[in-house]
Amino acid sequence: MEGVEGLMKNLKLSSEEKRSIKIRAESRSEEKDRPPQAVAKLFTERSVRSDVTEQSVGWIWCPMKGVSCRDLRDNVFLISFNQAMGLRKALDDGPWMISKELLVVTEFDEFKSLDEFEFSFILIWLRVERLPLGLMNRAAAKDGNGKEKPVCPWALDPVGADTGVNLCPRAWTRV
Repeated sequence: MEGVEGLMKNLKLSSEEKRSIKIRAESRSEEKDRPPQAVAKLFTERSVRSDVTEQSVGWIWCPMKGVSCRDLRDNVFLISFNQAMGLRKALDDGPWMISKELLVVTEFDEFKSLDEFEFSFILIWLRVERLPLGLMNRAAAKDGNGKEKPVCPWALDPVGADTGVNLCPRAWTRV
């Protein structure tokens, strides 16, 4: 800020031009300060405290720094990740279970109310067995729209070829 004011002093401006220029410190938005966050819902009849969720999956998602979990409603939690990769892990590597109950994680959107978050879909790996060897490749893992679905790493052989014993595409399924 001081550097800009110093540069402004060196300019030769008329008094009218000086009045029209206003320099304000740019306020940092809360979004830059806010850690990556997700909203999670545990599908169970009994009430579960947020610290149970934090201890159960926090060390998996953020092994070094952990997560912080806040109760929003009965079995609905706001999870703040202390490592950036934790959010991707929570969203992409599921489904997650706590005490044999399903935990559905969705990305936090500050413009949605609590009732607008959808906890109706989870991402799962499918294992397709006994396919002809010619169909066990990345091209066979394409969905109906022609988009390639990710193939699980253990479906690839050690040399990196994309044929293997099983074809494992990922798919969204309704809870």
